[in-house]
Amino acid sequence: MNKDRGIKILVKQALQFCVSSGLFFLIMGFMFKFSHSPHADRFFMTGILILLITPVIRVITLIYGYFQSGEYKFSLLSLTVLFLLLTAFVL
Repeated sequence: MNKDRGIKILVKQALQFCVSSGLFFLIMGFMFKFSHSPHADRFFMTGILILLITPVIRVITLIYGYFQSGEYKFSLLSLTVLFLLLTAFVL
């Protein structure tokens, strides 16, 4: 039970970081867009890229958490999901 709580906290922190940093870059992109700055598109693309990579970061933290807690079956399943996500990004 305690292992599951640690994994949930780890995943929660990773998701909070990814979503908040992605939203930061999107908001900065909007602010630069209104000020007619040429850097607005870079901030937009960075924010979108961070939000697209968020599921990958979540699966990587799950792999790490499961491996640390000794649940190798779930770690292997999460590794399979990561492989499928990366394959979907490439295609």
